[in-house]
Amino acid sequence: MNSDISLSLSVKTAWSDLIAHIESDKCVDLTIYQLGQQIFIDSAKEKLPENAQILTEDRIVEKAYPLSSENFDPLLASQKRRSLHFKLHSKISWKGEFDKLEQELQKTSSSLTKENVEEFCKAYEVYSFSPSHFDPFAEKFSQAAEKKRHADLAKEKILNLSFNYHRSHQEVENFINKHKEKIVEEFYLKSKLASLDKFTFTIAYINGETHNFGRKVAQVVFSLSGQKAFTVMYKPREAGLDRALQDLFQKIELPHYKILSFPEDNKSVWQYISGKKMILGKEDPQPKSRLGAICPEAFLQNILMDSKKRLSLLGDLQRLNRILLSLNISDLHGENVIMGDDEKIYPIDLEVMDDRQPTMLMIDDYGSSNIVSLRASAEQQLTKPEKKAIEEWKIRNNPSKRFSLRCVLVSTQNLFLIRYQSNIFTASQNMANLIHSGLSSRGYNCSAAQKRMINNQALIDILNGDVPFFTELNGTIYYGYQNSELEIATKK
Repeated sequence: MNSDISLSLSVKTAWSDLIAHIESDKCVDLTIYQLGQQIFIDSAKEKLPENAQILTEDRIVEKAYPLSSENFDPLLASQKRRSLHFKLHSKISWKGEFDKLEQELQKTSSSLTKENVEEFCKAYEVYSFSPSHFDPFAEKFSQAAEKKRHADLAKEKILNLSFNYHRSHQEVENFINKHKEKIVEEFYLKSKLASLDKFTFTIAYINGETHNFGRKVAQVVFSLSGQKAFTVMYKPREAGLDRALQDLFQKIELPHYKILSFPEDNKSVWQYISGKKMILGKEDPQPKSRLGAICPEAFLQNILMDSKKRLSLLGDLQRLNRILLSLNISDLHGENVIMGDDEKIYPIDLEVMDDRQPTMLMIDDYGSSNIVSLRASAEQQLTKPEKKAIEEWKIRNNPSKRFSLRCVLVSTQNLFLIRYQSNIFTASQNMANLIHSGLSSRGYNCSAAQKRMINNQALIDILNGDVPFFTELNGTIYYGYQNSELEIATKK
């Protein structure tokens, strides 16, 4: 550690003082882990616990600028997050490109013509900019200060989309390189015959929503000596529950796949399943109802296939539904289920465990309000070996206590659409209102400080183009992952 720095700081002032140290250029040689370790030691006067979360730039900013504060400034917190990253990482290959974008953005926003906006979006199409990102500049306000504030937030959002893209990409590259040996050993059958340094990889991001400062799912293709070797899926979340369920699936002879979960990095690597998500595309027969676009059972009923194969797959889906319903697994709409090229059905996101909701695999799930009856009927149809395996799995894993579970307070589609509202203030308030309503309907209490935290974090999500998500552990709801420490509600 730099001998010029003394971090004997109190718990209350540690984080803001830490950022001041970094910004004064006195900490440029320290890693985030070292900084976090030192501040834990100096503020707690004890050794860093073995299971302590390694501190990231995002968490340092959250500590220094608490979301529950009545004086929270989202613009300042967002700017600090970027400046902190640039201070701590002096050699960033994309810094020049980012600086150029910032300069071009200033010119474009100063001369806001249709031609200028379209030219800017085309020049930086890698970030998926669209003219709608400039709509906030055209919003009308009665006060000049409010108009300026809105314009500043709109600029911040555009800068964040670029910054998050680069930082997240570097994060994925670093993670894959860090765990390259383990990934190759797990997913490449001939790994013992190949030299690790001959493996290279490319990253392609999957279109869809982003979470947690622009992070998203990616497909990673590994090559060996220039030839494609294998493909995996990277997810910016740990997958303890998903991984545990694969063990159960294997035991009861359901289609299953490999998952490597890295809870210390809050990330996971999944076996790639070649196939089709169970939602109808433009090339498929049009569904008889809107459910064909989201429901796996409706997908099987509408898609063109041999009638015997259709009946067989519907039977497989019904069995999967019975098993997952007895486990309280939910949110398995067509985006989260794949029909593999091997004509097997694979649920690919098993992070939601909710005894108030059906699986969403079946058409009846979208109209039934009697979840108790659905679950009782499903459990009665389980075979004795299935019942035994499920009960043993529940006892062994105790999932509601062991795993941080995704909590669907609000439809992801509703949250996704709010991001496109032009007025940033209105969009963030609408998002926060949906979250408050979702918590209330589920019987959760929020303190005044927690309500402020929700409102402020919703605005941060809007400024990063993110869709909010929530997790639950032992009756507490967290905004984001449990290790973010953003507790927003508890059971009444």
